[in-house]
Amino acid sequence: MVKEERGEAVPELVRRIAFAAPREDLPAVMATTLVRAYNAGVAPGDVLADCGYSNRDPETFASAL
Repeated sequence: MVKEERGEAVPELVRRIAFAAPREDLPAVMATTLVRAYNAGVAPGDVLADCGYSNRDPETFASAL
C-alpha cells in the first residue's frame, strides 16, 4: 500500500521490474519476454534500454522487437 499525496493508502501495482538472467544474454531474454507479452495481448508502454543492446547482436534484440 502506498499513501497518495492528499489521500488514503492505495494498492501499488508495480514499482519496478528487473530482468536478471545471469546465464543468458540479457538483451535477448528481455526482447523475448517483451515479444511474448505482446503476443499474449499485453502491449508494453515505454521500454528504457541501453543503446548498446541493439548494436551488440541485432538478431536477438533490435530485429526481434
